Amino acid sequence: MSPPSKYFNFSEAVAEAQRDYPKETEGVTFIDTSAPDAADKLLKWAQEEGLNQTQFDSMMTHLKSQSAFVRESKSTGHRLLAVPVDRAPEKWGFEGEKDKSAFFVFNHELGHLVVPECIAGDSSKSTEYREHAADTFAMMRSLQQGVVDKKDIIAKSNDRGHSMLVTGDLTHLTSMSLDAMAINPKNIDFLSLSAKEIVKIAQKHAAVFEMDSKTESAFLKVRRAGMAAQQDGLIADAVEHRLHELSYICLSSKPDSATFYIAARILNNALETGTVKYAGQTISFDNKNEHWQHVKDTLAQRAGGRDIGGVKALQSQDLSKPQETGFMAQIKQAVTPLKI
Repeated sequence: MSPPSKYFNFSEAVAEAQRDYPKETEGVTFIDTSAPDAADKLLKWAQEEGLNQTQFDSMMTHLKSQSAFVRESKSTGHRLLAVPVDRAPEKWGFEGEKDKSAFFVFNHELGHLVVPECIAGDSSKSTEYREHAADTFAMMRSLQQGVVDKKDIIAKSNDRGHSMLVTGDLTHLTSMSLDAMAINPKNIDFLSLSAKEIVKIAQKHAAVFEMDSKTESAFLKVRRAGMAAQQDGLIADAVEHRLHELSYICLSSKPDSATFYIAARILNNALETGTVKYAGQTISFDNKNEHWQHVKDTLAQRAGGRDIGGVKALQSQDLSKPQETGFMAQIKQAVTPLKI
């Protein structure tokens, strides 16, 4: 089969998913929820699988909000992957890139299907684990399809951080997994990975980069810092409250910790431009004032040589940078922790 078009085609995407993951997609129903007959198809699936009214209403809520989702029937084990190909521009995951966004969203939901224990309600893994796995899987598959590059990896990582600042969403805060692909400490050739190898790396990233209890506790404080303003519709105030809480984390946590990296990664990105962009909103703040300049300088000093946010990685367009080869290099790579 020839490489896919840069224009997203739902039927083509389904066929490729079934080709690459025949066992995992067997019996899966794929629905483009932006198609005119989507509601009828969802109703038919719900009736055949014996869903109750509450479960069906949940699916319809996703349909109306243009959200992608995966479902599994408890009675039959049959699965559903639902993706809105046509969405409002503010819902495109890559600004101004409708088709690129459609590829990524489809692949993200496919990741929930094919990576073990990544479907909600049928997993002992945390929600964060499942999202790290799905984002890693989606980015690797999109790379192989030729629709994203290293800049897009960092752009999506930025977007996940901006989402947290605007909405308080910690579930999809997968920036460490995404940055690890761009920084690529293992020198992985992502373009040559097999379908099974993609799944294995997605599992590894999820296991390594999901928040531990200490980091999660710190970021729950970030979320809470902006919640009152967010509920009052004061999004700019919510963002600024969360930026200040992130600065406290950066000053108090160890520079080699995941807690520091995530906080510094989100904060640095905002401080570079003085803006936070998410879902069609642009929130500006004075990043040139004395306070934020001091925070920025302190972050750089504390980070040392650590590549926060893949800034150094972006200096090269290459996804991998071959270094040592041979038996000893393989041993070193196997025992070196995946850390960024």
